[in-house]
Amino acid sequence: MKFTVAGGIILCIAIFISSCKEDNQPVVLVTPVDVNLSAQPHDLITFEIQVMSDIRLAQFTITTQLENAFRKMLLDTALGVKNFNYTYDFIVPDSLTTGSMIFEFSAVDEDGNLGESARRVFFSSDAVLLTESAGHVLYSRFSGKTDAFDIDTRSSQLSTFAADSLLDIADYDTIDTDAALEKSWFSPAGGKFVSFSGFDYANATDQSVSDAFESGIKLDVVTNLAAGEILLTKLGSTTANIYAVIKVTDIADTDSTENDKYVFNLKR
Repeated sequence: MKFTVAGGIILCIAIFISSCKEDNQPVVLVTPVDVNLSAQPHDLITFEIQVMSDIRLAQFTITTQLENAFRKMLLDTALGVKNFNYTYDFIVPDSLTTGSMIFEFSAVDEDGNLGESARRVFFSSDAVLLTESAGHVLYSRFSGKTDAFDIDTRSSQLSTFAADSLLDIADYDTIDTDAALEKSWFSPAGGKFVSFSGFDYANATDQSVSDAFESGIKLDVVTNLAAGEILLTKLGSTTANIYAVIKVTDIADTDSTENDKYVFNLKR
């Protein structure tokens, strides 16, 4: 990515040499040289740090601080050399779409002299937060009730009568002689599923869902469904690239198929 100077913004931190500092203070040089940087989620920011001192260095630290948050130590290392080079990579997480973060790079020599430099990264994102609908119900295939779901219209469907293009999710059960719920889904519409328990459902965006889906293992049939499971899907019912994330909130497997069901929330 290309970093740009955030126009008119001055980082008010004591990071440069001033008249009150000693001549043999460690010098901390950081690339990128711009004090103010901009980045989006998933961007990789590489800081190249060079520290020079006339006296052996005792310690080097890197700290970060988000707006209205506590300072966090990223690196704290003891040294015994006069010159020190270090590369620090920072990948912007999905959650950082607004605000800024300050990175401070500090070196202390054996006489206690301090040298510092800092960078502020301003975050922005073109990603769009997905809209959630909750409490959707999908019944067992052999219940006689709606056993499928159309994600595009967020509507329940009866697979026996609905066109395949409306069946983005459907109960997958091939045994009609027992009352057990198969706890498996498939997509007659041609969609695929990715099981991703660690996905950040609360902050799901169009970008985070598509990136996670495309990097995951695509399944025609997802099995062993359980409450709390998160599934990503790409709709097969449309030529457009439409993604959704599903969070299973409850599964009822009763003594008969009539009331066996899955309850789930949906973001798309």
